[in-house]
Amino acid sequence: MSRKNRKRAYIQLQKPKTEYFLKTLERLPLFIKPHQAHPNDHFEFTKPTKRTLASACYRASLLAGLLLLAGWGNRAYAQCALVCNDDLNVSLPGPSYDCELELTVDILLEDPNACVGPYTVTIMSLQGIPLPSSPYVNETHIGHSYIYSVAEPGGNSCWGTLNVEDKLGPEITNCGDHVIPCLRNYKPTIDGGSVPTPSVADCSGVASFSYTDVIDHGTCNSPYVAFILRTWTATDVNGFSSSCQQYITVQRVTLSNPVFTPVCPANVDLQCNIGSQNTSPAVTGYPTITVGGVAYPVIPGANNFCEIAASFVDEPFPICGGGKKILRTWTIYDWCLPTNVGNGNPWSCIQVIKLNDTTPPTITCPGPITQNSASAGCYASFNLPAATVTDACSAVTVKVLTPFGIVNGNGGPIFNVPVGTHTITYIATDACGNVSQCNTTLTVRDASAPVAVCIQYSTVSLTDDGTAIIAATSFDNGSSDNCGINQMLVRRMPSDCDADGTPFETFAAFNCCDIGEDLMVTLQVADAAGNVNTCMVEVEVQDKINPTIICPADKTIECSDPVPTVAAPVFSDNCTGATWAQVETNNLTNCGTGFIWHTYTVTDAGGRTASCVQTITVRNSTPFNATGIVWPLDYTTYQCSPTLEPDDLPAGYDVPTITEDACDLVAVAHTDQPLYTNFPACYKILRKWIVIDWCRYNPNIPNSPGYWEFTQVIKVMDNTPPAIVCPGNVTVQSLDANCGTGAVSVPALTATDCSPTLIWTVKFDFNSNGTIDQTGSSANLSGNYPFGTHTVQQPWKMDAAISLPAPSPSPSWTAKNQPRSV
Repeated sequence: MSRKNRKRAYIQLQKPKTEYFLKTLERLPLFIKPHQAHPNDHFEFTKPTKRTLASACYRASLLAGLLLLAGWGNRAYAQCALVCNDDLNVSLPGPSYDCELELTVDILLEDPNACVGPYTVTIMSLQGIPLPSSPYVNETHIGHSYIYSVAEPGGNSCWGTLNVEDKLGPEITNCGDHVIPCLRNYKPTIDGGSVPTPSVADCSGVASFSYTDVIDHGTCNSPYVAFILRTWTATDVNGFSSSCQQYITVQRVTLSNPVFTPVCPANVDLQCNIGSQNTSPAVTGYPTITVGGVAYPVIPGANNFCEIAASFVDEPFPICGGGKKILRTWTIYDWCLPTNVGNGNPWSCIQVIKLNDTTPPTITCPGPITQNSASAGCYASFNLPAATVTDACSAVTVKVLTPFGIVNGNGGPIFNVPVGTHTITYIATDACGNVSQCNTTLTVRDASAPVAVCIQYSTVSLTDDGTAIIAATSFDNGSSDNCGINQMLVRRMPSDCDADGTPFETFAAFNCCDIGEDLMVTLQVADAAGNVNTCMVEVEVQDKINPTIICPADKTIECSDPVPTVAAPVFSDNCTGATWAQVETNNLTNCGTGFIWHTYTVTDAGGRTASCVQTITVRNSTPFNATGIVWPLDYTTYQCSPTLEPDDLPAGYDVPTITEDACDLVAVAHTDQPLYTNFPACYKILRKWIVIDWCRYNPNIPNSPGYWEFTQVIKVMDNTPPAIVCPGNVTVQSLDANCGTGAVSVPALTATDCSPTLIWTVKFDFNSNGTIDQTGSSANLSGNYPFGTHTVQQPWKMDAAISLPAPSPSPSWTAKNQPRSV
């Protein structure tokens, strides 16, 4: 069984969900056998009173969202019945169990054996979200309420609520007894003593941790010098407390036991330091007594239970300088033993402490010494200054070492030191023979200035970069010095181009700004000692170099592109002030192709020039072609006598659509070839369109590109039948005595149509019996007709040789036989 499965907790059932729970609780055991529980943990079940109706309504509202998860709550039934405890107070185990408890069915179900199982336990927040630690709760859940559910494989489940609490006081560990020698501090380590402080932990947090001591002092006859009962008390943030007790036995240390014979502190060598030597036992050491393998110091006047006193007496002996030896006699007395010098009480020993003088003096040399040479030669005689010397223990003697002899004493006279820089060493020795030294420099300077001689006039020509660097020696004309010339420097005097002039350097620099200026330079002559003298030279600066220019790179562009803006050329001149100009020459055709030349010229400040040419080639890489033409569609109209010029036709049928760019020069023309079938009613026009790109087409070259033709067919059609006007019905009185035939005068048929030529077809149905008896081709219907009622039909016409369906039924007319008048 795992550690977590062995955990127990305090469980209190306060509010069962239903009266069913109360009846079930009456059958539950009210205790757990002692051997089944941890000494610090227990289970307790209490039977609460019935909840009020308001409380039940509130809980039903709070947990209604979980009823579907739990079946029908605590009353869910499937193959078996599950009944969950409700309102459980769960008290966590202590830190020894990681403040963690697994909620098992034995805790959550009223009858864990009601179903076969296995059960699934889920711990959730009041919002129904499962806890990551489910089915475990720990210290992070203390003080919060949760919902739990128990489900079995058959689908049945129940739920309840629980509160997580911490009812245990802090857990105190390592609270064991201790035995310490009386030479140790009996207080706990938290107060600087030697007794270990117990460890304390709590699931909710420790608010306080303290102790009290009850001390029983022993006597000289007791086996111990003190017995301490130490009680520790810890309280957590919830106010629960716990405590433990420690028994601390303070062992007696006595000189009567050879095991506890003191050990004298070791001899000590210290450095003397007059006025601040520290020879106290805290530095040089105390006698020690070893108890249990640990050496404990015996400190005079220390507060302990041992009843052992320590003291010491010093006897000093001087040595060289400020050094000395100290004989320190230690005495330790056991107050519980009789005084017996020969038998170890008191016990004594001698410690030797030496204050030695092995540190050399501290010496600080004077700073660098500078002396001018005598006017009669390159040497000097003078007094050396003293060094600063100190020593902590004794007096000091000093002497000075020089390349020209020894000076006995801290400084003093020295003679005939030549010009130059020399090393001087100061040496200090104390009374114990400790030596230290330091160095400084002695410089004897030449005080006589050189004689400076310059040339009178100089001409300087600038180089390609517009500068000229002239060495200082170029301006010299025989300068000299009695001790030798060490360096020549030159500087420019203030001028229009350099208002402040320049510092002295080994060269003088000139540039374009100096052209035409009256310049003066100063030559400075210095000797080895740094003495200087000067003279002046007049300088003329000249420029003899032409400028250079590099045009922007040649370019090739499309004729549809904008002409590139004029870019600056790359030009240079050894002097500033050069300017450039550009002239453009255009050699482009009407189609925008050809060449553009940019001529660049640079002119420097002295009027010298240089030129170059940039060529821009303009081309047309994508000339106009047939894909840029959308020819008009063939056009058919049924309009009588239409206007067919391109501007009169609808879009798409009128003219070609040309897609061209700035590089094209496209012309469009057309010619018409009419084909008259039955003009003006029916005829055809063959319209030939011609498109020419004059940027490509050359009429003098056969099959030259840039020429395209297209024939558009335009048809004029007549699909409207003639509009016929028939005469009305006619009744004619026959004058034929035999009623055979009669002359009938009928107005002629008339018709209107786009075509002036009409072909008539007339059908005669004598007696109107549905049989065509005669066919005619004239619009004149007058003539002789037999006696009776007849029908004349004009079912269709021929218009420009196009047959059309018959119009609405033709009118009819009737000839009647009338009695001859008398």
